[in-house]
Amino acid sequence: ERRAGRGMSKAMAAEVNGYPGRRDARELADALALNGEQRTKTQALRDTMRTEAISNGEQIIAEEKRLDARFAGKGSDRNELAAATARIGALQGALRATHLSTHLAMVDILSPAQTARYAQLRGYGTGGHD
Repeated sequence: ERRAGRGMSKAMAAEVNGYPGRRDARELADALALNGEQRTKTQALRDTMRTEAISNGEQIIAEEKRLDARFAGKGSDRNELAAATARIGALQGALRATHLSTHLAMVDILSPAQTARYAQLRGYGTGGHD
């Protein structure tokens, strides 16, 4: 499985509508003719997203472990279950927002021509965002 596949489902709405992904933009840097500043910004975006995603993921794992422990100890009730799953859902939403926000940021890094070329190279036509 390709590493990008792990994050793809979290950012599919952006990707298929022509919002470039930072990982693919890095891989296509030469084809997109990214300049030095764009490469630096793309790397910085990657580093920031990675830090946020890892933090989100660690929080999700911790909440899942707490939920599992409640069930293992037969100590969960409906109210606690609702609160725990709401916390997990919010964290999963934050993780998805982290992934999607990098696609928004890539539009600011690339020129409109590069964004259109990216969509073409990825097989998404000319993209669909304004």
